[in-house]
Parts: sequence; structure tokens; C-alpha cells
Amino acid sequence: MAVISNAWSALEGYINFIASLAKFARKLESHEMAFLEEMDWKLNDKGKFEKQTAYQSTTKKFLFLLERFSSVKIVKFNKSRIWNDMKVSEKIRNGLIHPKETIVFKDFNLETAEMTHKTAKLAILFLEKKVLKSKHSSFQS
Repeated sequence: MAVISNAWSALEGYINFIASLAKFARKLESHEMAFLEEMDWKLNDKGKFEKQTAYQSTTKKFLFLLERFSSVKIVKFNKSRIWNDMKVSEKIRNGLIHPKETIVFKDFNLETAEMTHKTAKLAILFLEKKVLKSKHSSFQS
């Protein structure tokens, strides 16, 4: 179970790293930064805006970074195996970290852990190649 949690945490950390680069390079609009920082603005009873937490899934943040900073065609990517594995891995991770029912530990076997670890690693490499190092990336000078 630690492999699942750690692998997904590494992916989340890498996404946050790219978001930080984009923020400091002034590559993001305010609503895009709020999305990546999981913040939203709400109007309170006094007529003033206040920040509130607005949790975003790792897969949605991943898609946003691809769409915003790469030449990857999201419609095509959404049909890929890595995308399917990412959605499955996120569901497994969420079931482990935020269980809504009793956890059945036999569901978290070596095969599941290996798939989640491999998927998170591939997703990180994909972001590195398509977002940070791509000649189409807005991070390149």
C-alpha cells in the first residue's frame, strides 16, 4: 500500500513542481493558477470574496498541463493506455487514502501496486518530455 501512496505522491509533487515553474515564469492566468493551487473564490455573507479550497484530481491537473503547455492532442491522449491506467491508479489511490467503505486489503495486491507505480512513473516521464522538454513547450526559450 505504501508503494501506491508514494508513487501517486511523486506524481502529485511533479505536477506541483511544474505549476510552480509556470507561476514564477508568469505563464499562467489567475484562474489557471487558482485551479492548480486548488483554490476558488466564494462570495461570503458580507459581500466580500474569500479563498476556499477546491480540490482537483491529479488526473485533471495532468490534463490541464498537457493542454496548456504541450502540443499533445487531448482527444487522442484520452484514448491512450497511460490515460486509462492513470484513472484506474487514481481510483485505487483515492480508495486507499480516502476510503468511503471498509478497505479490502486483498484488493491492494502486488500487481495493483506495480501498475500504480509504473503508471505514476510513466506519467512523470510523459510530463517531462511533453511539457518541460518539448520544442513546442512554452517553458523553452
